[in-house]
Amino acid sequence: MLDEDAASEQIFRTTITLERVVSKTLNFQVGYSHSQSLRTVRTANINAPLGGTYNPAFPNSGVRPFGSQAGNIFQYQSNGHSRSESFYISANGKIAKKVDFWANYSWNTYRATDSGTSGSPTDAYDFSQEWGRGGFDVRHWFSVNASYSTKSGFSVNTFIIANSGPPFNITTGRDTNGDTSFSERPAFATDLSKPGVVITPFGALDPNPGPGQTIIPRNFAQGPTFFSVNFGASKAIKFGRAIEPKAPPAAAAGTTQTVNAAAASGCYGLSKPATRPPVQRPYTLVFGVYVSNALNHTNASTPVGNMTSPFFLRSTSTSNFIFLVRAAEVAPAATARLWPVSG
Repeated sequence: MLDEDAASEQIFRTTITLERVVSKTLNFQVGYSHSQSLRTVRTANINAPLGGTYNPAFPNSGVRPFGSQAGNIFQYQSNGHSRSESFYISANGKIAKKVDFWANYSWNTYRATDSGTSGSPTDAYDFSQEWGRGGFDVRHWFSVNASYSTKSGFSVNTFIIANSGPPFNITTGRDTNGDTSFSERPAFATDLSKPGVVITPFGALDPNPGPGQTIIPRNFAQGPTFFSVNFGASKAIKFGRAIEPKAPPAAAAGTTQTVNAAAASGCYGLSKPATRPPVQRPYTLVFGVYVSNALNHTNASTPVGNMTSPFFLRSTSTSNFIFLVRAAEVAPAATARLWPVSG
């Protein structure tokens, strides 16, 4: 159902960019971007058992605002919000007048109330502890592209990208408040001898927190980094019957065209002959090869955050970020800035 107070999302963005042309072959940019979203949509179970009334051993227990007969009532609410900031430095130009390049580094931060779903570790009606890192909160992004091409149609390019790991959420894997959302998080352990305490790279975690223990923040854990070096080469062969370009018509002496041509040549009264455009071919055949992750570097996916899983804190696959790298190879100009866009 839809909350009667639901409203359209509001997004505010501010971007400041300073660009400087250092030389004929080098351009430099520095920028800052800020984005804030209000009234983002989230889903909440408005008929979940009230805090402290639910016993996980008895699924039908707990006092519900609309009665147990009504069951779970999920409502779309527009009371979420997010905030992101990005600082970036980029450069593009030519190296030795033959190699085109662009490089970009950005530092980013993204925080939000949640990812669009409800759930609280202790109280299904209290989201005060849900403000934390968002899924796009990747701190560091770096990318560089260089390409070289010849008049004969041969070209070579390389694309390198690296970024720090994204955050991920650690959950207990149990629904202990009866809201049907398995999003409860453990607490920082205060007694290492307590049964169930798990020692992790992120500290000692207690999946059965007691009164007064501090619940870990949402998306508290850090995923693995990503690094990929990619190469591409292609050869374009033009063929077919040549299309001879038409020579520009001769202008009569004293006309504007004659005067302009004379001015371009640097001497009046004696104009240069018009340069004939190159011969055009109607067909082009391109042979290309692209090597993705040329260094064979293993990029692991985000680890499992469920504490009850046998794969807890382990990556079960490789990262699918490689698809973005492939897209960059097809259209590098469109991916010159590869930091996350939030909102």
